[in-house]
Amino acid sequence: MSHSGGNTRSRGRNVMVSASVAAAMMGVCVGCSSSTKPPAASTGTTTGISATSPPAASTQPPFRIAVPADETGADSSFGQELLAGIKAAVAYVNAHGGISGRQVQLTVQDDQTTPATAVSEAVNMLTSGSYQAMFPATGAINGLEESLGKVATSHDILELNAGGDTTVADPTNYPTSFSISNDSTYPGHALGCMLKKDFNATTAGVIHVDEPFSNGEFSTMASTGIKIVDNETITSSEQDFTAAIQRIESHHPDVIIAEVYGPQLGDIFKNLHALGYSGHLAGAIEMSAQAPTQVVSDLSLIPSSTAVLAAAGNVRVGGQLSQLQQELVTAVGSALQGGTLGNAAIGWDGIQLIKYAYEHSPTTKTADLVKTLEGLNGTVAVGTLSVADPAFSATNHSLQTATYYQVPYNQPLVSGTYSSTDLIPQSC
Repeated sequence: MSHSGGNTRSRGRNVMVSASVAAAMMGVCVGCSSSTKPPAASTGTTTGISATSPPAASTQPPFRIAVPADETGADSSFGQELLAGIKAAVAYVNAHGGISGRQVQLTVQDDQTTPATAVSEAVNMLTSGSYQAMFPATGAINGLEESLGKVATSHDILELNAGGDTTVADPTNYPTSFSISNDSTYPGHALGCMLKKDFNATTAGVIHVDEPFSNGEFSTMASTGIKIVDNETITSSEQDFTAAIQRIESHHPDVIIAEVYGPQLGDIFKNLHALGYSGHLAGAIEMSAQAPTQVVSDLSLIPSSTAVLAAAGNVRVGGQLSQLQQELVTAVGSALQGGTLGNAAIGWDGIQLIKYAYEHSPTTKTADLVKTLEGLNGTVAVGTLSVADPAFSATNHSLQTATYYQVPYNQPLVSGTYSSTDLIPQSC
């Protein structure tokens, strides 16, 4: 759902890319973990991140990636988790030969989750030096991804975007951008199936940040038999949602859906508790994108009748991390600070996709690089965490197939992952 995920922001936005990782692409063993944890996020600095035992010095110039990042501001939690994955992946790639033999160098600038700042910083970076790619560690709040997509197009540079804004996935208007987030319409359908299964629901009210439920979310949820009776759109600066909750309650829905992220989710829990709410609460990509202890100090404030949908990257199936999930946990280490594995995985997988594009494209022209990624079509394994194959198309770079699980939101496990064996069906 949206976060910023159409929000489509992965905040959730969790990339579910297939799991036979880099061996095919990188010529290395994916099970071999780097022993070095990524450094803390740097603002306005250029760093080449490498493992403890760096490869032999290369005479080639560095492979430079510009990274506007939501290190502070309304979307900082997502930005920091995404950046942790980017840095961990760069360390891993550099330790294994770089990209086309060139060591990767990041330039990270804090955009404060502000489009004007992000655009200014991106333009300054791209005009002040030679960059091979741009990978914003940003969500889609306030049209931020669209703004950066236009910058990438004007500078004819390959851009990976992860915030889930499907507008930027349109190759007609954004020919240099490639989206690696799941499309909000898919969790919309899975969420509807979960609400029917858990609550026998037919109606729902929605609290959503910054933008209303997309038409895709409405239509896919409607196809499961769930009718949205009230849709309350809030801004990223609001802190009291009592009035919005009361308006939803006046329609007597079977369940309230909270597609809200970060501290605001904690505020909603507090408001629901203060109002004595005893009904059903549900969330999807937004809610499961952070460990609950990051959004509320008292887990008892979370309604007992809460059902949450999570994407594959955040789920410990059967209580066990996969080998590749464990590798990412080891690589990212403490940088997650309790955040979710899925958001870090987006950063990790994005770097792998940039590497794949440059090492498999017939030329380094931006159009050929994007075409190489579009040509994956779910047939080549790229990335780390998947239990679902990506199926990209020429008109929609976002995830077409997805696997979702129901998770116990108030029982977080290691590094923001959740334990579940409850797979949500593809149809209901």
